[in-house]
Amino acid sequence: MKKSLLILFIFCLSGLLVHSSPVDSVFRVMKDTTAFKNKLAAFSKSLISIESDFTQHKSMSMLKTPVISEGYFCYRNGTQVRWEYNQPFEYLVVINDGKLTVKDESHTNNYDMTSNKAFLEINANLTSIIDGSVLEKRKDFSPQYYENDIYYKIELTTVSKDMKEYFSNVVVYFDKTDCSVSKLFMNESSGDNTVIEFHHKKINQPISDEKFIIR
Repeated sequence: MKKSLLILFIFCLSGLLVHSSPVDSVFRVMKDTTAFKNKLAAFSKSLISIESDFTQHKSMSMLKTPVISEGYFCYRNGTQVRWEYNQPFEYLVVINDGKLTVKDESHTNNYDMTSNKAFLEINANLTSIIDGSVLEKRKDFSPQYYENDIYYKIELTTVSKDMKEYFSNVVVYFDKTDCSVSKLFMNESSGDNTVIEFHHKKINQPISDEKFIIR
């Protein structure tokens, strides 16, 4: 039962993560990683909330073409996340203080993430990617640093046994203007992959409690 819930959780969050990026010839090895880490740490420390629209491309071995989805995302205080898919179907995932709620057109299911160690670890990694503290998680990821004129690009190779079971690597693109996440790429261990891009980001603006409640 716990295993099946974990698979469901991974499926729901796969929209956050992304496919293998092609060779980025325009990116160069980052020269000053210390300055980047300091900038990212300052952003992480100041971050309270993020709101954004997103576009997701999901590629699966069973499908000939990627599934393209659009929706709304918000994050608050490190413990609350909402992923709302609006196109081509309606689907909602909310994480609120250790509780995971998944709602489609006909069903709503609730899960206690605190009862499963793997749930907690994956949620912690998800949050650390969003708020930029992922580079502190050296027991889970081995990073490589690149940049161009627009983005800092961090390639995260999974090293922990638990994470390797689901993800082979994650690539995160941070906007150079404010260090917020603009793109996420991920290779799943299954061979499937996803890409997501964030648009119209609002940082540290008030978000109502209702956004993290499913009725």
